[in-house]
Amino acid sequence: MKYQIFSENEWIYPDTALGEKVKADLHSARNADVCFQVLTDKMLSGGESISVSAEGLSGEVIVYQLLPAYVEQNSDATIFTTLDYESVKHFVTRKAPFEVYDITRPLEDGTLWAGRAAFYVRLNVDKSVASGLYEGSVVLQIDEEKLQLPVSLKVYEAQVPELSDSAFHMVNWIYYPWLAEMHGVEVGSDEYRKLLCAYFENQIEMRNDYLMIPAGDPVRDEEGRVVDFDFSHAAMVGNLALQYGFKYVMGGFTARWLQWDRDDIYLLWDKEVSVTSMEGYRQMKLYFTKAWECVVENNWQEHYMQCLVDEPQQRNALSYRAMSGICRKCMPGVIINDPVETHNIQGALDVWVVKQATYEKDIAEYQNLQKLGEEVWIY
Repeated sequence: MKYQIFSENEWIYPDTALGEKVKADLHSARNADVCFQVLTDKMLSGGESISVSAEGLSGEVIVYQLLPAYVEQNSDATIFTTLDYESVKHFVTRKAPFEVYDITRPLEDGTLWAGRAAFYVRLNVDKSVASGLYEGSVVLQIDEEKLQLPVSLKVYEAQVPELSDSAFHMVNWIYYPWLAEMHGVEVGSDEYRKLLCAYFENQIEMRNDYLMIPAGDPVRDEEGRVVDFDFSHAAMVGNLALQYGFKYVMGGFTARWLQWDRDDIYLLWDKEVSVTSMEGYRQMKLYFTKAWECVVENNWQEHYMQCLVDEPQQRNALSYRAMSGICRKCMPGVIINDPVETHNIQGALDVWVVKQATYEKDIAEYQNLQKLGEEVWIY
């Protein structure tokens, strides 16, 4: 079986031709992990057995099967995707549509799926490992064939901090209805909870330590009028996340603009109700009052932030300020954290989460906010 070693940062494809690099040259701090990719010329029919072992390497070795993901459109030069290849061909890797290896499938059942055999190899370097050069190999046994991958690992004295002591934090959202739908489980079931645990383990392992939890669910009377909010789903997810080691949980979004260039913002569950209307105020006050009760009941005060709107814009800044005022009235001392597309909502939120392109476009404005002590995150 022929193969080639690729960096973990290099895109590879099902039709990538093999080159000559057959040894992994790796560098790592302690208490970290380092990875590489392996592409072979072997075509799998599906169901082949695989076992993994390591020789001469310190630490745990985990191997995943790489599977191709389908890319429908190329990335645009700014935010979205595009069908106009000519405008982006100077920086995209290929003309869409195409497939690229971007899915890592665990090998817990010891079998492989059909397709070209490709693997993602991860070496966990323990904090107790002595610095120095380690020469060894990773061995993949696929049915009767053995693939021995030479590895050179240089471990440095530097040590990555434990997540609990880290000063660098990350957020990676989970959209809970889709999670349940894609896995065919019912929200709130035992299977759903087990699924959350698996996702949380993965998030923490990737050093994502802030988590947005579900918003409260509206409760309606016989006429369809919102009379209460149920935070049981949010409480279950939030408590589970904190048990897994997340530093903060963030309450889910509650409103959204219908058109980015209009003045008002509308409730997510009643899209015709403006947050600046009397009915909007009634529902917002009820929502945030119940949200704060959930926070206090679960003792989250020191580990909680509230999100209001996904990307408030310049035009709807006054509506956002009104919504923020209602939130602060009902959730005393709460930290408001939102992704933003504007810099003119000073005082309405505590953590500005700004796209890199937006930050660079209005860098003077955001730097002025930072000089005033405002906290700015980048995404």
